Amino acid sequence: MLVTTFLVGDALNPPVLIADPALGGQPVINGYDAHQGDGSATKNFLMAVRNVVVDTTEVGTGVPAVGIDWSVSQGCSLSNVKIRMPNFSSHVGITMNQGGSGILISDSQFEGGAIGIRVNGQQYQFKNLSFNGCNVGISMDSVYVAVVQGVTFANCNFGIDMSRNKTGVVSLVDSSVRACNAGVNNLVTGYGQNSLVIDNFQVTDAAAVKSASDGSTLRAGSVAAGQTWVMGYVNSNNLQRGTTYPIERPAGLLSAGKYFTAPLPQYEKYALDQFVNLKGDPQYPVYGDNSRDDGPNINAILQKYKGCKIIFVPQGIYLTKETIYVPPGTRLIGETLSIFNGTSLARETQASLGTEW
Repeated sequence: MLVTTFLVGDALNPPVLIADPALGGQPVINGYDAHQGDGSATKNFLMAVRNVVVDTTEVGTGVPAVGIDWSVSQGCSLSNVKIRMPNFSSHVGITMNQGGSGILISDSQFEGGAIGIRVNGQQYQFKNLSFNGCNVGISMDSVYVAVVQGVTFANCNFGIDMSRNKTGVVSLVDSSVRACNAGVNNLVTGYGQNSLVIDNFQVTDAAAVKSASDGSTLRAGSVAAGQTWVMGYVNSNNLQRGTTYPIERPAGLLSAGKYFTAPLPQYEKYALDQFVNLKGDPQYPVYGDNSRDDGPNINAILQKYKGCKIIFVPQGIYLTKETIYVPPGTRLIGETLSIFNGTSLARETQASLGTEW
């Protein structure tokens, strides 16, 4: 994939990408664009994969097969992806071999394999994921800070492996582990690296946290909602080696006892007649060619359909010489990189150019 590529499958019937055995250790999807020069991974912006199934089960179990190489940075996302790997294999679902500075992997499933996600980046949020039958769900090879939220681990060896001394801090929130050796395998450093904060972690038939040094149990059971278990420095003079603190969870942030999260809206359950194509209204023609002024007709369409239609904006550059006003109740959904380009306003009105909500 090149920078600004969006690989989007059918949300109702995701396509399946099956790795041929001849692929060997090459990724089924390569999200690393090497054309950006030195440090390409930290220049790989505006890329996305969603609504696809990646299947490596036809590749030999001893081959280090890879589902996705996701060595990317900001403005990139993986969501609604399912990766199927054979049990007891050397396969890895997602790698980041070139590093990067990505942000979010969400609403995805990982089955089988050696590792679900091998993390090698600056920061990440892992949200609403499930790992079943992976030897390791998430391997923190190198990361400054990571948030693991709403994640389930089942039938794994370790849910999260922090046995390398290259992790800053991991926060584990509203998650669970079942039928595993341990939820977290952590190397206790004693000087701030590999810090771990746990908030609402439900444990069944597993240890919560084990030491990577000697296998001893650092935390046996669950950490209830309303408590936080801390291992790491609270400040430069206060190293915590597994201390539980009471905390408050504001009711306004909760849904069913957990911090509220929502998947990327894809509107897959809406009928076609509930959508309007921004370029499809004959009364108000819109071009998106970065040449003709689309501003007046875009504003007319938004007023016409406010609160009653989902307005789809096809990929394009929509030139406007006036501010685009988005009325209350509007759903305005871009395809990929749909751009409103404000230009050529009189000097006294340039300060207000843009989109107003």
